[in-house]
Amino acid sequence: MQLSATNYAKIVTGYADDTGVSFDPGEPDPTSLAAENADDQSATEPVSYSTDDGSVTNAEETEEDADTDSGEDGLAAAFGDAVHRICELDRPESEWGDIINEAFEMHDIDPTRANRDEIITHSRRGLAAVQTLHRELQNPLTYNELFVRASLDVGAVIGYIDHLAVTDDAYYILDFKTSDTSARAPTEIAERYWPQLRAYAVALAQQDPRERDIHALLYFTDADQVERTKITPEEIGEIRTTIQETLTKVAETTELGPES
Repeated sequence: MQLSATNYAKIVTGYADDTGVSFDPGEPDPTSLAAENADDQSATEPVSYSTDDGSVTNAEETEEDADTDSGEDGLAAAFGDAVHRICELDRPESEWGDIINEAFEMHDIDPTRANRDEIITHSRRGLAAVQTLHRELQNPLTYNELFVRASLDVGAVIGYIDHLAVTDDAYYILDFKTSDTSARAPTEIAERYWPQLRAYAVALAQQDPRERDIHALLYFTDADQVERTKITPEEIGEIRTTIQETLTKVAETTELGPES
């Protein structure tokens, strides 16, 4: 079975859906994980599982989920997609209008409803954060929207790293969050997302025979603030165990069984 890194984070932190209602991480409800957290205005992502025959199945969509893109949650998702695309593509500002249009059309939302000034502000901040990181690291190797897979005995956690910078002795995972920080500080919101980046860290460690420190950075475009944590090679094994236990519980709950 396969679980997205964002949904893995929701399970282990106890946040079930875009309302922020918590549930017991030991008894995850996959049907409640269909949308991204409302705190992060990024794209909605259905929970997907790989069955024994290799096909991918999605958790059953509820009526509420089906209507998501028609309301405020849909606008938030399109907003987040637009910011992510601009930051990851790093195209001239003259092309940003087309990128915004494509992001909103992908969510079946009229592009004229886009708050373009806000999107541009968030995008400029995100790109500035990337440039600041590059100056700090003195021209590292970089990758945008990098697909990674943390493979476990019972399946895998998969996802895309928004921006990865690599030096001789460390990885730097930068993940953009367009969360509204008016009611809660980025430090508090970040607790929901660290498991997502820890899963990425396991995936990177599995692909590299060298032992490198992994720095996880959450950049909150609304607050123009970075939250950071470091993951050492010694911590990878413990994180891997947590992922394995979580996948096992999800497999048992959904009765799909482990990946063959």
